[in-house]
Amino acid sequence: MNRRCTILLSAAVGFVLLLATRIRILDGRIADLKTQNAELTALRAERIERNSDAERNSKVLQAEIERFKADQQELLRLRGEIAALRRHSPNPVRAGPGGVTAEVATQAEDTVPLEADLNEEQAKLLQTITEEMVSTTDSKDLDRLRDSLNRWDELVLESAPVEMKPVFEILKGRVKERIRDLESR
Repeated sequence: MNRRCTILLSAAVGFVLLLATRIRILDGRIADLKTQNAELTALRAERIERNSDAERNSKVLQAEIERFKADQQELLRLRGEIAALRRHSPNPVRAGPGGVTAEVATQAEDTVPLEADLNEEQAKLLQTITEEMVSTTDSKDLDRLRDSLNRWDELVLESAPVEMKPVFEILKGRVKERIRDLESR
C-alpha cells in the first residue's frame, strides 16, 4: 500500500504543480488581456473625443458658413439698393473707404460713377464717344481734347441733362487718359 500512496501522492503533487503552472500562465494571459483592454479603452476614449471635437468643429464651421451666406445675401441686397439709389440720384456719389456722410456727399465733386451703374442708352453713348475719341491721332486732336478738358465744366456738365452727367464724368476720365496717351507718343 505504501507504493500506492506514493504513486497517488506523486500524482497529486504533479497535478498540483500542473495546476499551479496553468494558473500562472492564465494569470499572465489575464494581465495581457487587461493591458490590451486598457489600451483599447484609451483608444476608444481618444476616438470618441476626436469625434466629438470634429463634430463641434463641424458645427462651428457650419454656423460660420451660414453666417457668411447670410452676410453675402445682405451684401448683394445692399449693393442692389445702392445701385437703385444711384440710378435715381441726380448726382451719384461714390463712398470712400471710410464711408460718405450726407454732408460730404453733397459736396463731392470729384466722384466718378462706374460704368456698371449706367443704363443701356448711357452705356451705348459712352462707347460711341470713346470709340470716336480713340480714333484721334494727330496734334490738332490733342489740342482739341486739351481745350475740351480745360472748359469741361462749362461745356458739358453745366449744360448736360442730369441723366447724362454720369456718362460725361466717366468720359472726362477717358479724355484725360487719351491726352496722356497722345502726349506719350
